[in-house]
Amino acid sequence: MHVPYSTPKTYFQFRVFTNGSQLHESDPLAFDSVEDAWHEGAMTSCELIRGMHGKIEADLDWRLDVCDGDGIVIYRFSFKAKRL
Repeated sequence: MHVPYSTPKTYFQFRVFTNGSQLHESDPLAFDSVEDAWHEGAMTSCELIRGMHGKIEADLDWRLDVCDGDGIVIYRFSFKAKRL
């Protein structure tokens, strides 16, 4: 039986922080490419920020880090709310 060639998956983790404290670390997530991890990180960031509606206060420093399999941050999405 012939199995079609497929690109091996690469694993990433998402880590969420508020005001410097880590709130969540995902289980390893498999993606076909680094670009796919970027896209999912961007979409996840938008959904999480949207879900904080009504809970965003002044001086909030929020971020989502996308880490490679070695735990190195390769992408960072951030949101800051400041009272001026």
